[in-house]
Amino acid sequence: MKRIALLFIVFFTINAYSQSNDASQSLIYSSGGASTVLEIPVRPADMVGSVYYNEVWYIGIINLFDGRVIKGYGLKYDIKSQYVEIKTDDGIKILPVGLIENITWRDVNGKEETLINWSNIEVSETGFYSVIYDGQKSVIKKIGLQIIDSNYNVAMDVGSKDNKYTQKNDYFFVENGKVKKTRKKRKEVLVFLADRKDQISDYAKENNLRYSSDDDLKKIFSYYNSL
Repeated sequence: MKRIALLFIVFFTINAYSQSNDASQSLIYSSGGASTVLEIPVRPADMVGSVYYNEVWYIGIINLFDGRVIKGYGLKYDIKSQYVEIKTDDGIKILPVGLIENITWRDVNGKEETLINWSNIEVSETGFYSVIYDGQKSVIKKIGLQIIDSNYNVAMDVGSKDNKYTQKNDYFFVENGKVKKTRKKRKEVLVFLADRKDQISDYAKENNLRYSSDDDLKKIFSYYNSL
């Protein structure tokens, strides 16, 4: 009789919980509650963040490897899926990156950017490279994506419960067809531009340029190539 009564209490508690709309309500049994709660799995981590290189539509020109040109449409680059989305009157079309030789577009501030689909022995990852500066000595960045895993601590109830997408870009110096992976650091830039090292250093200092900034790096390389 006692066993039947206990089963009834447990059943009643579970049934009441399942009918509740309050997702934060704890599952508590009248007997052995603590150990039972610990057996319930933690909510699976969700994905937050964006897989897009550009959150808004950029108007640009797409040059395909087969010579065809697509222009006049809003464009977005989906880094994860390796598609370029094209906003048309008939809906959003998707174009695989592998078909695209390059894209030139302007952002909402009118800033022009060129993305190239380029790989060689040293740089074999698929996807787009943004041209920071193209000259005798150039600098490009590989547009990438990484996942930052959830760091939620159940016992302390701290941290994020979600996995997060975030951009991870790698930088490369290019000279005479040779590519070298680098970092946006003053020392590495000055080593690459060693034949004008002092002039570059003075120019950056006088104009308060940061070697970690894409825009400032473009100015530094533009100045170097003008000497």
